[in-house]
Amino acid sequence: MKKLVWFILAVFTLLIIIKDGEALAVENNNNNDKQALSFHKDLELVDDHISYIPIWSFVDAIDAELVISQKTKSVKLQIDSNWLLFSTEEERVETSDGRTLSNKLLYKDENIYLPLQFVSDYFGYKATFMTQEKNNNDKKVIEERDYIQIEKEVSKPERKEKVKVEEQKPVVYLTFDDGPNEHIVPILDTLKEKQAKGTFFMLEPLMKKYSNEVIRLVNEGHYPALHSVTHDKDKLYLGDPLNVAKEMEKTRKTLLEITGVDSTLTRVPYGSKPFMKDSLRDGLVTKGFQMWDWNLDTFDWKYQSSNPQMIFQNVKNGVKALKGSKEPLVILMHVNKGTAAVLPDIIDYLHGQGYECAPYNPNSHFMMNFWNDERL
Repeated sequence: MKKLVWFILAVFTLLIIIKDGEALAVENNNNNDKQALSFHKDLELVDDHISYIPIWSFVDAIDAELVISQKTKSVKLQIDSNWLLFSTEEERVETSDGRTLSNKLLYKDENIYLPLQFVSDYFGYKATFMTQEKNNNDKKVIEERDYIQIEKEVSKPERKEKVKVEEQKPVVYLTFDDGPNEHIVPILDTLKEKQAKGTFFMLEPLMKKYSNEVIRLVNEGHYPALHSVTHDKDKLYLGDPLNVAKEMEKTRKTLLEITGVDSTLTRVPYGSKPFMKDSLRDGLVTKGFQMWDWNLDTFDWKYQSSNPQMIFQNVKNGVKALKGSKEPLVILMHVNKGTAAVLPDIIDYLHGQGYECAPYNPNSHFMMNFWNDERL
């Protein structure tokens, strides 16, 4: 259903329908310092005692700009510096003054409907509905004149100028293992400067030691993930098949205590092959964990001291090799001095190739493990 709704939203600018009888008026109201908006009653759609009107009726009445984002799956209504950002998948709206409120859009007959009172109040309008009085000649003339005026305003060339559909860039996931440590700060500084996001697979004892840095990376929009307690092959992969799951659970609880984030994304030390046999993977599944490996290895552990530029070169080689692949790009790096040194060049290169550096999104999890285990 969500896919259908978003499809309707994405193509909405190409399916503009101007219905007969649509009319509206905008006039000054000096009594309450608001502009008055009037809409025909037949435009109204009522849901749960809330009145909605087609989005274009409001956009055209107040000369607002509409921004449709495929990346964030949102609809943004903007007038100058004031805006409302509706999520198309959740019943919430963000406001330009920093609030997040409970509200929603409706979809019917390939039209998007806005909650009239909520939107009009936010932008400083008083909204009312007009009942067409056919026997009143003066009113009929006014409505016909308004209809002609609005019809000109909403001609297709005008509407194209008012709508922006944001293109969705290909995504790359910068992932960092074995932190946090003394090199986390320059890495976070670079990510912030370059407006890029990362995913950090962290060790439980180091999270305790560098808790402020863990809090910072979460606050700056990066995703915190789990990389075990011991990082010891023998302790993880020998003996009890629940060993990996137990270490990830301890790491998960520590992260939750520090940040309030309940993360279930794991990356096992040294990668999942050959160590993560069926029984170990079963343990992760039983405890509700996901598991990521990677498809581009920078070998930064090998070149961090001897030749950091090879880290950058490996990224370029890997991107070229995976060009055209439908598989998401997940880059393996570590929190170390060499990666911190070349990270600005790596991000500049990826941006130059058209990629957006995004964090892992638990709501859009996809399989990325060497076993092709779809459970993880």
